[in-house]
Amino acid sequence: MDNASKRFARSYELTFLVPGTYTDAELGQVKADVDQLLKKRKASNIEVIDWGKKQLSYTLTHEGKKHHDGYYTHIVFQMDTLEAPEFERDIFLQPKIMRHLMLIAEEKKDTPAKAE
Repeated sequence: MDNASKRFARSYELTFLVPGTYTDAELGQVKADVDQLLKKRKASNIEVIDWGKKQLSYTLTHEGKKHHDGYYTHIVFQMDTLEAPEFERDIFLQPKIMRHLMLIAEEKKDTPAKAE
């Protein structure tokens, strides 16, 4: 079985955290960088949801500074399954992202209408 036969698109969710000390311009640049990585890996059906600035449950040290809050961004997208590990590696290598979590998205199920 070759790699071409294993290729198919799957839905993923990515949530990432950047320092709460970032300005709107710095935050916009991080989002633009992630968008470029999504385009590089040919992602489609991209939906970006900003969760905003939130206090962290515990202090994180990033780039030698302690952070007590951060900006959360959640992205839902579709991507080729063979591109996903490379994309996550690209995200991991982004120096401005403190933490990230990438998951396979659950397929939305149609809920049956309630009987009256």
